[in-house]
Amino acid sequence: MLAMAITTPSGNGFEETTPQGLMTPEQLAAYLGCGRTYAYELLRTGEIPSLKVGRLRRVRREDVFEYVSKRLHEQESNPATAASRRNPL
Repeated sequence: MLAMAITTPSGNGFEETTPQGLMTPEQLAAYLGCGRTYAYELLRTGEIPSLKVGRLRRVRREDVFEYVSKRLHEQESNPATAASRRNPL
C-alpha cells in the first residue's frame, strides 16, 4: 500500500506533512473555514475526536467528514436550532 501525505504551508515558512488520513488542527481550520482557535476548541470539547502523537494533536479525516455531515443534517432537520447555535445571543 502506497502512503500519501498532505502538505500544507506552515507559519514558519516550512511545509508540514501529515500521513494520509490525518490532519493537523491548522488543516482542520482551513478545511472548515474557521479560525485555528475555534478548531482547537472543537477538539478540546470532543465535538471532533482527536489523538495525540507525542505533543502533537492529529484528527482523522473520517471524523472531520462525520462532523460536517452531522452538522449539515442538524441544519436540514432543524434550521432554528442550527441558527441559534451559531448566534447564541
